Amino acid sequence: MKNMNNKNLNIMRNFTKIFLTAVILLATFGFSIAQSSDNDILEYSFPEQTGDATITQPVAGIQNGKVDIKVKYCTDLTDLVAKFKLSDGASAKIGTTGQESEVTHNDFTNTVTYTIVAENGDEQDWDVSVTIDDPDAKILAYSFAEQTGDATITDPATAGSNGTIDIEVKYGTDLTNLVATFELSCKATAEIGTTDQVSGTTANDFSSSPVTYTVTSDDGNTTIDWDVNVSVAPNDSNDILEYSFAEQVEEATISRTSHTISIVVASGTDKSDLVATFKLSTNASATVGGAAQVSGSTSNDFTNDVVYTVKAENDSTQDWTIHVRTEDEANDANDIIEYSFAEQTGAATINTSDHTVNIEVANGTDLTNLVATFTLSENATAKVDGTVQTSGSSANDFSGDVIYTVTAENGDVQAWKVQVSVATTTNIYSNTNNNFKLYPNPSNGVLNIDLPNNKGFNLYIINLQGKIVLDKEINEVHNTVNLDYLDNGLYFVKIFNGQKVYTKKISIVK
Repeated sequence: MKNMNNKNLNIMRNFTKIFLTAVILLATFGFSIAQSSDNDILEYSFPEQTGDATITQPVAGIQNGKVDIKVKYCTDLTDLVAKFKLSDGASAKIGTTGQESEVTHNDFTNTVTYTIVAENGDEQDWDVSVTIDDPDAKILAYSFAEQTGDATITDPATAGSNGTIDIEVKYGTDLTNLVATFELSCKATAEIGTTDQVSGTTANDFSSSPVTYTVTSDDGNTTIDWDVNVSVAPNDSNDILEYSFAEQVEEATISRTSHTISIVVASGTDKSDLVATFKLSTNASATVGGAAQVSGSTSNDFTNDVVYTVKAENDSTQDWTIHVRTEDEANDANDIIEYSFAEQTGAATINTSDHTVNIEVANGTDLTNLVATFTLSENATAKVDGTVQTSGSSANDFSGDVIYTVTAENGDVQAWKVQVSVATTTNIYSNTNNNFKLYPNPSNGVLNIDLPNNKGFNLYIINLQGKIVLDKEINEVHNTVNLDYLDNGLYFVKIFNGQKVYTKKISIVK
């Protein structure tokens, strides 16, 4: 066993000597790895191209490598930037100027010769020829200010067939007077019938689709018809607009802020089996506990509050709580349902669990003498420090928290804390009519609102009693708002851009 161990030890020593000798020889004389001799252009393109480049390999001693590529009509050949891929380890130059993919500009008016240098230094010339494609008659881009998303543009399937454009606009958009913004093939022209079309200017009636544009190329040799199909987005409104019972003794109180309806029926009415007549937003539907509701037909038990789930045409939902009481039942509700200031920057946050109201007013507002407009539970009253409060009239100092004591019809009392904060931004939204446009005014129930930009605005529509009847965010330069659910009369429209509240008055006449 001892001899075996010595033998193994000698083998290991000999192997180590051989390895160290090899390392010394490599360090003394050096070694090299063969470098690539490949000098090809593997891929080549321009953003302006109309099709893939044709790459032809060089023939030694006979011809250079070749790249042939077409670019769009009207392309300026004097200043193009190519994107290319070379053999591994290779580099490119034109003359003595090094070339970098997607960076280096060149004039391709005439054939341009690239010299591709392989990793081992071997060179190969490649001739790049760029030609301009024939003029075309395409619609490249198409949009409306009222659109809900990008248009779908489909080129003609075969020669002689029409191209198509499908585009959706917001619910309530007037299709009879739409102005399209479009981009055509370079120097092409467009007509509808015999009327020249100007992007961003010419109005057309799209109520009957399709509307056909005839686009003619610059040289007049190519004409393509394009069918534009405009559809209207489903209604996103999920409101209860009207609500009544045959047994009611006064009109229902509908709050579109808290999504509640309070209604009083005659004394002795059996609330366990009432049939409501109601009107919803256009194409909306309603369920109670999953059961479909039919106006003037479906009965429900209103002994306790009933929740209607209203689904808009676009499938968005909103719950509405219906509270019914008889004449001889004293109302025990003591809530602040709606609350606002003329100076507010956005709708108040009303927390019915904590009984708090939080609201922000514009920068620079004097908090010491603010007048609130509010709605309380039916037949409830409010006091601040013992002083009876009248909506739209009573002034208070809101530099600190203000406590409203709200007393229900049955005498139950609830304290509500109102906290007012001041916006920190300054006013830079000028009071000029160019910044904020409403039309038509009077409105028949559809209101168009044009804003100076699309950076996000809050829209409030308030009736003459101070109730907010619409509160939504708008994010487009041109907006169409459906007000068909509002009664005829005067309303205030308030726009807030994060810095200033701007108000105009509109009239609704249907």
